[in-house]
Amino acid sequence: MTDERTQLADLFDRARLAGFFRRAQPANPFRRTPPANPFRRTPPADPFRRTPPADPFDPTRPTSPFGHTHPAGSFDRAPLASPANRRQLVRLFRKLGVVRDGILMVHASLGGAGLRDTDVRDALLDVLGPDGTLVVPTFTPENSFTSRAYKALTDGMSEEQEKEFRASVAPFDPGMTACPTMGVLAECVWTTRGAVRSGHPHTSLAGLGRRAEELLAEHDPHCHLGERSPLAKLYEAGAQVLLFRVGFEACSAFHLAEYRMLPTPPQRAYHCVVDEKGNWTSYQDIELYDGDFEAIGALLPRDLVTEREMAGKAVLLFGMREAVDRAGDQMSGYRHGLT
Repeated sequence: MTDERTQLADLFDRARLAGFFRRAQPANPFRRTPPANPFRRTPPADPFRRTPPADPFDPTRPTSPFGHTHPAGSFDRAPLASPANRRQLVRLFRKLGVVRDGILMVHASLGGAGLRDTDVRDALLDVLGPDGTLVVPTFTPENSFTSRAYKALTDGMSEEQEKEFRASVAPFDPGMTACPTMGVLAECVWTTRGAVRSGHPHTSLAGLGRRAEELLAEHDPHCHLGERSPLAKLYEAGAQVLLFRVGFEACSAFHLAEYRMLPTPPQRAYHCVVDEKGNWTSYQDIELYDGDFEAIGALLPRDLVTEREMAGKAVLLFGMREAVDRAGDQMSGYRHGLT
């Protein structure tokens, strides 16, 4: 019995030393909670951004590979807005030579740059001015069962699974269909209130500014980027092209040169969903190829291209008309020998 009492006393002493029987300290009656900072203001919401159909970053929401909303997790969240970033971008675009009141087609990659999409959009609009027009590609290659994007989505599916998947594809809607492969700036521009978007189910373009409606309203659904597309109107209007942290491999203006090649390129069938879910249709257009765009851009005369740098990557500006004409000459000179 004595041994048991001794053991209990020993356990009690250890518990007391460990603080198990320590009484809670009363709250300090003299400690005050600091008041809120009266000079800190909550930044206003972006007045130009349209509310998307649903939060594109919510991982719990249902996804549709070709539906009217962004696939969950397609884009990284942008950092908080920074006036310093916007001012820096304005200086960069002016030094490059973006023409005020002009027309500018932009391809951009913001990944790893620490830039907010709305900052880039607003800086471009600042430099273009009230009479300028900003245009971005809002292509949807997922709406095709022969594209790389579609094949990546269906990789590993059985024949029956792909059949069901194909039947679930929603039709292209210029006011609703996302363009996840085009990057966050393109997504930002076409979802901005007042934006205009062309109606091609594969190669739509979107724009903001005074001439957006004039340039983008008509887009033949059987012509990707040729003479019956907005790209031809941009060419005639003397548009500039900005490659923001991407190379010439992304320069879709070069596709216009393909339509002007001699001899005329061969045609092929393209497939897309229109009008209602699973309603696949086909049309004929030239066979587009971008595998040599980077090499074509590298051969452009250096005096046609202005170059700067942003966050470790090149930023290029050039006139669309001159670049397309040069690209067409190169393509006509050697491409016909490759087919």
